Amino acid sequence: MYLFIFIEYLMRLILGALKPIETSGTAPGAIINFIFPPLVIVLFMLSLNSKKSKKLKNVAR
Repeated sequence: MYLFIFIEYLMRLILGALKPIETSGTAPGAIINFIFPPLVIVLFMLSLNSKKSKKLKNVAR
């Protein structure tokens, strides 16, 4: 899931660079397009943590 979110925001950045929309100013939510992709990468890396998943498997028994 995190990989798909990263790809979506990466494509937003690419399309925004290749085909910009003419506006009178910067949209208020435009900064999130620069914050969200690195955040998604960090969350993805944290989701791959194998120690936590091993603990959860032991608790389930």
